[in-house]
Amino acid sequence: MKHLTRCLKITAISLLLITVIFSCKKEDYIEVQQPDASEQFFAYDGQVKLTKSVINFLKIKNDSCEFIPALTEKYGYPLWNETIDIYEADMAVLFVPIHKKELDEIETIWVFRITGGRIYYHPVQREEADENERWTFDYFTQDALNKKPQSGIWVKPIIEKTTSTRGQIVIEYCNEIWTGSSSTGMSYQYTHCWIKVHNFNSGWAMADFPDGPGGNWGGTSDGGGGGYLPPPVSASTELQKIMKSISMTDAQKEKLNQALDDFIKEGCMQKALYSALVDKNVKLNFGMVATPTDTSAPANYNPNNKSIKFKNASEITNANLKEELFHAWQDAYYPGGTAQYGKDAYGNKLPGYVNIEFEAKVFKDTIMEFGSYSAFFRQETDEEQEIYKEYVKWIESIKENTSILMDTQKYNKWIDLFNIHNPNYSSAKSNHFSALNGLYNLINMSNCF
Repeated sequence: MKHLTRCLKITAISLLLITVIFSCKKEDYIEVQQPDASEQFFAYDGQVKLTKSVINFLKIKNDSCEFIPALTEKYGYPLWNETIDIYEADMAVLFVPIHKKELDEIETIWVFRITGGRIYYHPVQREEADENERWTFDYFTQDALNKKPQSGIWVKPIIEKTTSTRGQIVIEYCNEIWTGSSSTGMSYQYTHCWIKVHNFNSGWAMADFPDGPGGNWGGTSDGGGGGYLPPPVSASTELQKIMKSISMTDAQKEKLNQALDDFIKEGCMQKALYSALVDKNVKLNFGMVATPTDTSAPANYNPNNKSIKFKNASEITNANLKEELFHAWQDAYYPGGTAQYGKDAYGNKLPGYVNIEFEAKVFKDTIMEFGSYSAFFRQETDEEQEIYKEYVKWIESIKENTSILMDTQKYNKWIDLFNIHNPNYSSAKSNHFSALNGLYNLINMSNCF
């Protein structure tokens, strides 16, 4: 495989935006190519500009440095008609499944990244991909080969959602990930979304990059090809420990990495909550709300798909992580999870909704500064002011004696008041709750109080 390594200089980074720079020397040994190898390698009957441009570019590279025989021997042939193309701002990413005929599954995905008039690419194999991204190989096995993956994963496409604004159009392609079989029953695991963001003002020059002026396709080992392009942003080590998938831009990932780091370092209980999630092996899907409105919450946790989504980039903050990560803890701690206390298909709050929300507010208030408590934020009337003052005293007493969290009488008093004075969270109470067990258990696992 020496010839392959000479032609394809590989720099592996990560699955979602893995980059590599191809280069070759004219004097390299050239293997004999089968007459139909090139035709089969570039077979494509679609009309996607990005795909056609990448194919044209590779044809030029193959004419100057023949890499097809070595690449197909190692990986197989690309299935250009089965690609996924993603666009965001001034960047485009193309995922191309590669199939080796003797294999029953897709074991390699060719990832191309095009930005700033340059192209970076790398054939990514299943074993080198991050564990939380290996489902993409199963996706292509099912979608491109029409075969059931050996992992038992079944990918269920969801109808695409399209939204548009004056400056861009966003198309969200989501897939539910299930395991099991028709005989044993199917079990929902999580949802992953590919998001295409088309900016009207960004232009589509990169779709024509092989034929465009000033094309600079990735540089060479001796420094040619223009400036260095920073690698795409990866999830931090801390984030990876509680992450199953992430559907965010590089800028949004940076903010999430920073927000989580700030959260862990902010205080003892914050670090204890993060450690508890890691110990419970909680894995979350991070992303953005697809169609936020003025009334959308800054962030939300969905127990049905174990996801935390943010309204917009400015809401990816340490403050918003507090409550949503605690909701994730509640979901992992309480038997049967918290979806049973959420909302029904019509958006109606189920019994127990108020119990879950109240405990999350108490958690936040036990770690917030005196006077900034959130459970009873309204102080417009004398009654509301008196309730707030009494609540502050109760929170401060918890910090001195955490067993108060298990006082059923006090619990019922405060959750009843919370139910009355917070209509956004009001619901029937669930008899499954008689105290703040989730918070009490979390505190007992720490040395914070």
